[in-house]
Amino acid sequence: MSKRSRKEYQETIRKRYREADLKDKQKILDEFCQVCGYQRKYAIRILNQPRKNKRLKKPGRPRQYH
Repeated sequence: MSKRSRKEYQETIRKRYREADLKDKQKILDEFCQVCGYQRKYAIRILNQPRKNKRLKKPGRPRQYH
């Protein structure tokens, strides 16, 4: 599984995981660990994190304040 497809899969599973009750979360987590090959605790961390928005850095030198 490529890195990009794994990220796309994480996004779809994350939505299901957040809306699920405890028993469904266990099943979703088992499926996610099986497909991606992640350890259970790492998968829980991934699925509970909010989606990261990459902030673009401005090119050039940083401003200097005196």
